[in-house]
Amino acid sequence: MKTNGNRVIASVCSRCNSEKVSEPLRRRVSKQLKIGLMTMSEVDFQEVRYMAACSRPIAVGISGEGKSGYLFGDIKTSEDVVGLLEFLKEYQEKQNGWTNSKERPKVLRNKTVARIPAGFL
Repeated sequence: MKTNGNRVIASVCSRCNSEKVSEPLRRRVSKQLKIGLMTMSEVDFQEVRYMAACSRPIAVGISGEGKSGYLFGDIKTSEDVVGLLEFLKEYQEKQNGWTNSKERPKVLRNKTVARIPAGFL
């Protein structure tokens, strides 16, 4: 896979276990994402304690140095995880990380909580 040489980080909120999602569901989503990332180069996985998307659990952030960042919410199904993996492949190929909603996998279009311009990361 051709990349611009920057590492990309996929972050999952480790505290997304409110009344809207169960802890086993959060662990399953996290595990599925980690397994999917094993086949990708230059992508790191991390769990973070809080991503401020409590109204839309499970939250997943995608970021890379010099790239726009994304926060996705309501990640609950295997299809959502597949969409994130597809997005990550596209994201790696974008020099600045910027995508519009129609460029993202369809399953993620209504799950985008925020897109943060590169200058702010």
